[in-house]
Amino acid sequence: MLVGMCRFTGEEISGVERVVQSIETTFSTPFKTQPGKRDFGSPAPDLISRPLTEDTIMDVFGAIVDAVEWEPEAELKDFGLNDADEHGRVDIFYSFRFIPSDEVVRRIIGKGVLANAQGA
Repeated sequence: MLVGMCRFTGEEISGVERVVQSIETTFSTPFKTQPGKRDFGSPAPDLISRPLTEDTIMDVFGAIVDAVEWEPEAELKDFGLNDADEHGRVDIFYSFRFIPSDEVVRRIIGKGVLANAQGA
């Protein structure tokens, strides 16, 4: 099992907690912003201001798939639209299998994850 550091507290984390942090950090980090890892990141932060269309939603789904592929202890199981409102705010969900324990984890990403990436 891999060990990492909590991006909020600096404490050691592992297991599902580390995997979730890894996936959501990848998802919310713009491409080409990590020195030494220019291919790390996601197009998701750049999608915030796009109109809520089927194409935009498909691009967000693609970003989820790419973010999970960066994580060696996770296997993507499912993803989709959880909720959307008339203001264009969306919540999406994804689920993955935590490979070391075979546990399936479901997470919802709302506008907060993307807003944090934009500094809002």
